Amino acid sequence: MACADSWTLVDGDFISHPVLLMSLDANGVKVSAPDGSDVRSLSWDSILELDHTQPQSAQPAAADAPFSLHLNGGDCISGTPLSIADDVIIWQHALLGRLEIPEDRAGAIVRQGQTVPGLDEARKDDSVRLVNGDSTSGVVQGMTESSISIQAAGADAAAQIGLDKVAAILLADPDPLAAPPPGSSGAWRVWLEDGSSLTVPLAQIPQGDNSPLTIGFSAKHSNSVATSAVTSIEPLDGPVKWLTELSPTEVVYHPFLEENFPPRFDHPVDDPGETIRSRFPPFRHGIGVHSYTRLTYAVPDGFRTFRAQFGIERIPGSDMTKADVTVRLLLDGKVAREFTHVRYGSVAPPVLLDVSAAKELALEVDYGDNLDAQDRFVWLDPAFVRSSPATQPTQ
Repeated sequence: MACADSWTLVDGDFISHPVLLMSLDANGVKVSAPDGSDVRSLSWDSILELDHTQPQSAQPAAADAPFSLHLNGGDCISGTPLSIADDVIIWQHALLGRLEIPEDRAGAIVRQGQTVPGLDEARKDDSVRLVNGDSTSGVVQGMTESSISIQAAGADAAAQIGLDKVAAILLADPDPLAAPPPGSSGAWRVWLEDGSSLTVPLAQIPQGDNSPLTIGFSAKHSNSVATSAVTSIEPLDGPVKWLTELSPTEVVYHPFLEENFPPRFDHPVDDPGETIRSRFPPFRHGIGVHSYTRLTYAVPDGFRTFRAQFGIERIPGSDMTKADVTVRLLLDGKVAREFTHVRYGSVAPPVLLDVSAAKELALEVDYGDNLDAQDRFVWLDPAFVRSSPATQPTQ
């Protein structure tokens, strides 16, 4: 068998099955029961995720990486930038080796330990922020292992800045007319033991003992990684469509007084540097919001059910007794479900809502008692599901 250790296959009903993973390609996976019996081939449209269930390394290989590369769409890869040239970022990762990443896939390069305000905001220009607080904007002309070159608007020449002085490099948004990056069709998100994740159109484990996972942006530029370093493989064209992979048709946020907690996708509302997966380990995706927020989505064709869990994030040093929100699910503008006095505590069990006859779904988090105090809310694993899944909660 290709993988000597165990995996957990999560199906379209959000139910987990222990399996041995034998092979994986564009068509699906070949698995068996843990004892090697009941060999089956399954297509990706029946698989929510493959989770590695073997203990991982005590010290992730890339824990000391100096930078992280934030990709458009929410992925993040630790490592070292080697160069930017000809619209390609050359990136060194401890597990995957040398990566060639299209520049229009990248949003920012951030030094580990640096907090960067506005990381997920739209940008028309490139920007370099320094560790001393200074910054400059313009067009990045290139980068080497030791410096970055950026030319400000109206300047006669590009400025050379030592990489050791850089806190973050924020890249302009890609050309909207350019070819889109891998999306929800024929792509996989792969999570690694160092916390890095990468969404790619190529992922395969050939039949054979101890075969590595091969991933890449194309067959020409692919990389291999030992399956022991892989923590999860998620098909984006599976039985669900995560709301974090979709663009809301409307975002309404009314802060109370001068607070500013806009929605964050796959990140807690209070910490864009941390992921939902790390803050809430049993869950795959999430949306962090604050009262009052309403997110509206078009119901995609072929999906019958909306499924989600939810809760309120703990604020360190706070007793959390003031948190109180009203949660509403609206179909075509009408309230379909309402939950009053949602307070801090256990994560709510799965909420299932039939959306087969609806065109639009809205998720509303309104002020409850105590106005907006401590109302840091999170939608957990919010998804449109092709069928009507079991109500088993995430463990």
